[in-house]
Amino acid sequence: STKCSLDIAIYDLTDKNIANAIVKIAEAKISPCLVRIVVDQIQSIKLYSQISYIKSKGIAIKSGKQNKLMHNKFMIHDGKMLETGSFNYSVNASKFNQENQVYLAHPTIVSAYKKRFESMWEKANPWTAPKKTKPL
Repeated sequence: STKCSLDIAIYDLTDKNIANAIVKIAEAKISPCLVRIVVDQIQSIKLYSQISYIKSKGIAIKSGKQNKLMHNKFMIHDGKMLETGSFNYSVNASKFNQENQVYLAHPTIVSAYKKRFESMWEKANPWTAPKKTKPL
């Protein structure tokens, strides 16, 4: 139901269905959305990560800048609704794990998360794909 913007802070994104849904939102024919994603750099370059695919579609991606993991798991839809919980956008979370997801539209709560996302976005580094190595 996202119409104009989608801000995502996610640790892990390996589920192709979720990646395709994000791309579909960004490429909507009637009204494309501004989609921004902050990811954990190490997790985002692992074998099953969908971040390279999403980036190849022109979506803005940055890697979180922190001492350890960028372990957030939230989305802000159109600046008005927050989706948060333990759920990573992974195959394991989608099919096997017991996870939780909460949806909130309270303006004060959403505003706090928007402020947090903007701070993370400003401090984050441009995301870079893993360098391909030449075979020996």
